[in-house]
Amino acid sequence: MNDVLDDRQLIALDVLLAGGTQQDAADRAGVSRRTVNVWATSNRSFMAERQARRTLRAQRMADRFEVVVGDALDLVADKVNEGDL
Repeated sequence: MNDVLDDRQLIALDVLLAGGTQQDAADRAGVSRRTVNVWATSNRSFMAERQARRTLRAQRMADRFEVVVGDALDLVADKVNEGDL
């Protein structure tokens, strides 16, 4: 297993994580769609990096959601305390 991803793999990851298809990723990385498919389904380093980035993105979104919901609840509480039901 090669732990270091090459530039083509990193480009493909960026495209996939941005919502692109395997064909989009292949086109941008300059490889075949089959190559991207092999990376996505068989290359442990590629799969691990993809999952790590997904997890990080999900955590960032959860953190952001927590802040927004907290602010919204504070606003509602302020309005209720002011008698604005």
